Amino acid sequence: MRLRPLTQADCVAIADLEKQLFDSQLDAPALAILLSKAAFHGTVLVDEAPMRHIAYILAYITIDSAEIISIGTHQDQQRRGYGRRILQNFIADVSGRNISEIDLEVAADNFPAIRLYQNCGFVDVGRRKNYYRRQDGLCDALMMKRAAGSAFP
Repeated sequence: MRLRPLTQADCVAIADLEKQLFDSQLDAPALAILLSKAAFHGTVLVDEAPMRHIAYILAYITIDSAEIISIGTHQDQQRRGYGRRILQNFIADVSGRNISEIDLEVAADNFPAIRLYQNCGFVDVGRRKNYYRRQDGLCDALMMKRAAGSAFP
């Protein structure tokens, strides 16, 4: 398996994963537009034999901060450390860029993701009530932040 930058050729597969994992409205054309933005950062973890997208991270990186838009792992590949691998790769990448903090939002009921973020040095800094709309109702978003130099990689 290999980590590499997200390309136009990945947009359909990543949009499909977004839909499966999060019922996201992010489609391939919208992802392709994001890819053209200077501040956008995307990384994929792929299995190349046969070609399969295992995990991904989508983020914005500005002069002094980063915001994770989405991070996901294919459903049948979860709980194998791939999410941690791609997140730690992102943290290492931005740590060399003088970034003061990384922000993200996560569904308050996504306990595996919250645990992953906490184990990687993120702390809870707030809550957005009823932020995520789902077929079965609304869910709060936890706002989390990781300061530069956090003790956990």
